[in-house]
Amino acid sequence: MTRYRPCWLFAFLLLLTSHPLLAQEEVKIGILAYRATPTVQAQWLPLANSLNRAIPGYHFVIEAYELQQLQAATRSHQIDFVLTNPGNYLLMSRLIGLSAPLVTLSNQEQGQKINAMGGVIFSRADRDDIHSLQDVRGKTVAATSIDSFGGYAMQVYELAALGISREDFKFLESNMPHDSVVEAVLTGRADIGFVRSGLLESLAREGKLDLTKIAIINQQDLPGFPLRVSTRLYPEWPLAALPQTDKNLKRYVAAQLLSLHENKKLTQALNIHGFDVPADYSSVESVLRELRLPPFDVVPMFSVWDVLQQYRWQLATALTVILLILLLGINLLHTNRRLKAERTLVLKQAHLLKEKNTLLDSIINNIPVAIFLKHADNLRYKLINPSGERMLGNTRNEFLGHDNFDLMPQQEAEIITRHEREILQQNGIVEIAEERIKTALGTRIFHTKKLALRNPQGEAQYLLGIAEDISERKASEHKLYELNAEMSATLQAIPDMLFDISEEGKYLNVWTRNPELLIAQKELLLGHYVGEMLPAEAAHTVMCAIRDADEKGYSRGWIIQLPLSQGDSWFELSVAPRASQDGATKRYIVLSRDITDRKKSEDEIRTLNTQLEQRVTERTAQLLHANKAKDSFLATMSHEIRTPLGGLLGMMEILGLSKLNDEQSEMLSIAQSSGKSLLRIVDDILDWSKIEAGKLVLSPQAASIPQLLKDVVSTYTQLANAQGIQIHQFIDDQLCATHHFDVLRVSQILNNFTSNAIKFTQQGSVEIRALVMEKHEGHEIVKFSVKDSGIGISHEHLSRLFQLYEQANANTARMYGGTGLGLSICRKLADMMEGDISVESTPGHGSTFSLTLDLMVASTEKQNDLQIQHVASDELNHPLFLNEWKLYGKHVLVVDDHPVNRALLKKQMKQLGLQVEVAASGIAALSLWWASQFDAIITDCHMPEMDGYELTRSIREMEKHDGRQHVPIIAWTANVLADEEQRCHEAGMDDLLTKPTDLAELNRMLHKWLKPPLPTHLPTARQ
Repeated sequence: MTRYRPCWLFAFLLLLTSHPLLAQEEVKIGILAYRATPTVQAQWLPLANSLNRAIPGYHFVIEAYELQQLQAATRSHQIDFVLTNPGNYLLMSRLIGLSAPLVTLSNQEQGQKINAMGGVIFSRADRDDIHSLQDVRGKTVAATSIDSFGGYAMQVYELAALGISREDFKFLESNMPHDSVVEAVLTGRADIGFVRSGLLESLAREGKLDLTKIAIINQQDLPGFPLRVSTRLYPEWPLAALPQTDKNLKRYVAAQLLSLHENKKLTQALNIHGFDVPADYSSVESVLRELRLPPFDVVPMFSVWDVLQQYRWQLATALTVILLILLLGINLLHTNRRLKAERTLVLKQAHLLKEKNTLLDSIINNIPVAIFLKHADNLRYKLINPSGERMLGNTRNEFLGHDNFDLMPQQEAEIITRHEREILQQNGIVEIAEERIKTALGTRIFHTKKLALRNPQGEAQYLLGIAEDISERKASEHKLYELNAEMSATLQAIPDMLFDISEEGKYLNVWTRNPELLIAQKELLLGHYVGEMLPAEAAHTVMCAIRDADEKGYSRGWIIQLPLSQGDSWFELSVAPRASQDGATKRYIVLSRDITDRKKSEDEIRTLNTQLEQRVTERTAQLLHANKAKDSFLATMSHEIRTPLGGLLGMMEILGLSKLNDEQSEMLSIAQSSGKSLLRIVDDILDWSKIEAGKLVLSPQAASIPQLLKDVVSTYTQLANAQGIQIHQFIDDQLCATHHFDVLRVSQILNNFTSNAIKFTQQGSVEIRALVMEKHEGHEIVKFSVKDSGIGISHEHLSRLFQLYEQANANTARMYGGTGLGLSICRKLADMMEGDISVESTPGHGSTFSLTLDLMVASTEKQNDLQIQHVASDELNHPLFLNEWKLYGKHVLVVDDHPVNRALLKKQMKQLGLQVEVAASGIAALSLWWASQFDAIITDCHMPEMDGYELTRSIREMEKHDGRQHVPIIAWTANVLADEEQRCHEAGMDDLLTKPTDLAELNRMLHKWLKPPLPTHLPTARQ
C-alpha cells in the first residue's frame, strides 16, 4: 500500500489546487403559515441552523408566508424550496412547475408519529342546535379561505358526500392564521369552524384554549390517530423545489430531512417527528377535482371557429409574422446547432469542475484530520479545514492571513518556521512522528505530514500540511504504562491470592506473596483443573462461585477449607468475570483471602453471643418481673393511700352538712382543701407513672365545652372567693354546642391551669376562655386559655416550666407547695391529643396558659342526648333533689374489709335516704345476698379470702343458675390504673366508683342504676 501513496497524494493535491474559495450561496425555504407568521417563523428556525451545519457552502434561510404571499414569492422565484399544504402544492405545480415532492412532513402528538392530516369541524360546546353534519345547513361557517386544503376543502368534501353544497351554509372568510377561526366561533361571529387537525391541541397546550368549550362535529375514531378529526385522512404537507433549484442541492436537502428523525433534540425543538419519503397525493387531487377547486376549477368552453371569427385579422397578421420568423429561424438553426455543441461542452466541463470542487470541499470539510495550506513566501495560512480549527482551538478567521508567530509563543514559532522553510527546499513528503505545539487548547501532540506544492516551473507556491491529533492516544499509552506498573505493584503488595481461571475451572495464572498458602506449587497448578487439585467439596464451591459470578456479574462470600501443610486453613472467595482477548473465551478472576484467624474469632464471638443471649434473656425476665412489681406497687399504694384519704374527705363532707359555727367551718374548709391537694398529688404521681409505662389511654366522647368550663369554674369558685379573687369564664359565640374529645383529660389540664392561677394570684381575677380559632370539614380548632393577674414568670424560667419536677424558682415549692409534676403531665396529655400548650407571662402582671386542640364536632343526635344528660345532671345536683328526690325504700349492700370505708359509705347512703347493710368480706356478702333481696351492691375489689371480682362472678353464676333477677354491682376501688375498669367489667360488674367518692358523685351513680320515681315537682333551671 505504501507504493501507491504518492499517486493518491498527487491526485488529492491536484483537486486541492483547483478548488476556488467560494462564498456561501443563500437558499430560501418558504413555509405556509397556517398559524401566526411569527409563531411559524420561530418554530422552523432551528431547521435552517441544522441545514447550515449539515450542508456547507450554502446559507439556508426560513421564511414564513401567508397563502397569497407564498404564492407570489413562488411565482417570482424568490424562494428555492416550498413547504405547504397538499392543495396549494398541486395548484402551484400547475401554475409554476414545482418539482415532485422531495419528502413528506411527519408530525408527532403525545410522542406518536403522524404521517396524515385531517379536517376538524367544530362548534361551541354550549350550542344545543348543532350535533351532526346535517345541522350545518343554514349556519355561518368560518374558515381561513377556500384555498385552504386542511381548513376548507377536506370539510366541504365530507359535506358534499351527504348532499350538502356550498350554497347550503353562509361562509365567513377569517383569513390566516387558523387561530382566527377559533376566535370567530368562540365570540359568536360564526356558528361552526373549519380548521386542520392538531390546531386545537396546539392552542390548548399554549394555554389559549379550553377544550371543554369546544364540541367536535362528526368526530372520527381512527385507530392510531391521536388528534381530534371530523374527516377522512390525507397525506401531510409535501416539501418541493422550484425549477431553478440545483439538483445536487435537492438531493442534499432531501437526504438531511429524511435523517432528521435521528436528531431528537432538533425534532423536539421543531415539534415534529421528522420527514418521510414522498406520499401519494392522488387522494388530494381527487378532492380538488370533485369540488372543482383550483387548479381544477371550471374553464369557459368555446370553439375554434369562434376564435377565428373574433380574431381573424389578428390571426392573419400573426401568421405572416410567424412565416417571417420561421425563415429567420431556419437561418439561425445552423448557427444554434454549432453554439449548442460548444455550450454543451462548456456546461459539461463546468459540471465536471463543480462536481470535483464539491467532492474536494466535502473531503476537506469532513476528513477527521487537520488540513492546512500556507503561502510559500511568508508561511501565512491560506486555508484550514474545520477539523484543524477544532484541533488547534482557533477560528478560521484567526488563521487566515496569519503566520506561526501570531498563533504561538516566539521560541516555538521560530523552530517550526525554520523547519517548514527547510521542507520547502525539499522534494517529497516529510513526516513528523510527534510534533508538540502549544495551542489555544493547551499543548497538543500531532503526527504531521508536510509537502511543498510547486508550479510547473518547479517553484514552491504553497506548503501543504496534514496533521492528526494523537494527544489522547499518547496520554492513553502513558496511562496504560502507569496502570500496568501500578497493577504489577498492587498484585505484589496485596496479601490475598489471585487466580485466573477459565469457565471450565482450569488454572490460567496465579499471583501470590505467600506460596505456602497454595494447595500445590504454582507450576503444578497451571494448566490443571480445580477438580484435580482441590478437595471435592472445595472444588464444587469454586465452580458454584464462578457460575454465580457469570449470572450476576460479581460474586462474593464463598468459604472453602483446604488441608495445608501447616494445618486446615479457611479461605473466602470473591469472583468477577474478566474480558478475554478473543471475546469468546470466558475467564474469571478469583480472589482468595485467608480467613483462618477470622474463623477462630467468629467461633469465639459465637460462643460469647450465646452467653450474652442467655444473660439478656435473664435480664429481660428480671425487667418484666420489676414492671409487674412496679404495677403491683402502684396499685397497692393507690389503694392504701386513697382508702384513708377517702375516709378523711368523706367524713369531712358529711361533717360539713351539720351545723357548725364560723370558726369550725373555716377549719373544716382548710382541712378539706389540704385533703384535696394531697389527692391531686397522688393522682399526678399515678398519671405520670401510667404515661411513662404507655398505659394511659384516651377515651374520646361527646362532651360540651361550655359545661366543661362551668364545672371548672364551679370547682374553684369557693377557693377563689376565699382568697378575694374573681373567677369567671368566657365562651366564643361561634363555638359549636358539642364536640368529640376526652373530657376527663382536657378537664385535668384546665383544672391544673386554674389551680396554679389561683395559687399564684394574690389579688385580681382569673378568667377561663374558649375561643374558635379555625373551622374546617367538621372540625374546630379551639383555644382554651386561663389568664390570671398574679406574680407572672420570668423569661429565663419559661423554657423549663414544663419539665419534670420543675417549678419557676427554688422558693415556689416552699411558698406555694406542689410537686412540679402537673405541667409536665399537661404537656404529655396535650401531645397525646395532638394539641399544643403555650404560655405567655410578664413578671408582676400575670400569666396566660393556653391549650389548642383540633376537635371534631359531634353529630346533632349526640348533641341532643348530651343536652338531656346535662339537664338531668343539673336537676340531680340541685339542692331540692337532695331533699325531695331521695332513694327512699331502696335496699343497698356495702362490702368492704376496711371499717372506715364501711362506716363512711353507710353514712353517705343514709344521707341519701337509703337502707344499708354492710359486710366485711366477700363470703359474708354472698351469704347476705342469698338470704335477702338487695336493689344494688357496692363492693371493694381487693379483700382477703374472697375479693370483689370473685364475689361478682359467684353472684352472676348463681343468678344464671337459679334464675334470680340481675342485681346492679358497682365496684368501689382505690386502684386507678388503666386495666382496673377492664377487670371489673370482665368480672361482671356494672359500673365503677373511684375512692374517694363525694356525695354528688355517689348520688349520680345510684340514681343511674336504681332509677327512683321522679318527685311531683321537679326544680327548673330558673328555680
